[in-house]
Amino acid sequence: MGKIVKSSTSINWRATPKVELHRHLDGSVRLETILDHGLKNGHFEKFRSLLGENFNSPEKRQDFFKQKLKILKPMESLEDVLNSFWLTQQIMDGPEILERIAFENVEDCFLDGIKLAELRFSPVFIAEGKKHAKNKFDYETIIQSIISGVEKAKKKYPIEVGLIYIIPRSLNMVEIKKCHEVLLDLLKNDKLVQSNIVGADLADVEFYDRMDEFKPFINNYRNAGLGITIHSGENTSADFLKKTFETYNPQRIGHGIHVMDDKKTIDMSVKMQTHFEVCPTSNILTRCSESIDLHPIRDMINAGLSVSLNSDDPHIMNIDLTHEYELCASKINFNEETFKKLNKMALDSSFVDSTRKEKVKKYFN
Repeated sequence: MGKIVKSSTSINWRATPKVELHRHLDGSVRLETILDHGLKNGHFEKFRSLLGENFNSPEKRQDFFKQKLKILKPMESLEDVLNSFWLTQQIMDGPEILERIAFENVEDCFLDGIKLAELRFSPVFIAEGKKHAKNKFDYETIIQSIISGVEKAKKKYPIEVGLIYIIPRSLNMVEIKKCHEVLLDLLKNDKLVQSNIVGADLADVEFYDRMDEFKPFINNYRNAGLGITIHSGENTSADFLKKTFETYNPQRIGHGIHVMDDKKTIDMSVKMQTHFEVCPTSNILTRCSESIDLHPIRDMINAGLSVSLNSDDPHIMNIDLTHEYELCASKINFNEETFKKLNKMALDSSFVDSTRKEKVKKYFN
């Protein structure tokens, strides 16, 4: 899928004020940043023999890594897409690069017309396989490095930002527990962590029979004052969503497009006032939806569900949030009023505090 989809109108969608609730910070790293850090630190030497003389050509090298590091067409499955993240993950190997990635995430959001962004990240995912890292690289360092980058960006750009902590379902449970304890301690004792981390999320592949295993973590985060959002119903059935509601009682659902497969689940979502963070291009690239024409986002809105429009992993998926606006405007005839409605629902459902929300409300009156 290309970077630009021409809108059927002359509206400048990039300049349109936006709220984004579902954007993975660790899935949103600039290609030039990956190459700059990766090449300096020898992460990509294994490709030297494969590329031959082209390895020393900036243009040919960039084109090669663009094919390697970006998802440019629909993959076979969600699992295949998740597997593609690991090359990018390798370069996240110290405080300085994490701070840079966090800063650039916020900068990209600002340049995309976003007035309030929630960026989610997984310290356990970032740390995986990094025991050899030269620098101190424990979970506290990862969390604080990302917050440092966000804080620097907020001083430069007029944008509100909240961070969401991710538990990756398929990774090592021992490490998940270690990181859990670190975060709970920071939430009690570190003011910058308290002000920046606003939510918790379960992501990665869904396991129906393991949902109860993660319930204590979610309850602890809720008791610590965090909002709860859960990746569910993306490539799984409405039954997964029902059990997600019963197990975690989340305020929000990441993706959740298969809610439309079952009327009772729709009714349950409306009654619970659950908000759905919908990411159309991502759903197409993961083959959770066949095309934008068949994507259920309009039906979700018409069914009375609370919905927002999001980019998910923009740099890996070679898009941005403006792309999603242009796509929905040109292919399913969303107009300015539709986008304003989506943004109001997103703002109402954001986990950032009411003071920060109030600063953004003026853009959507």
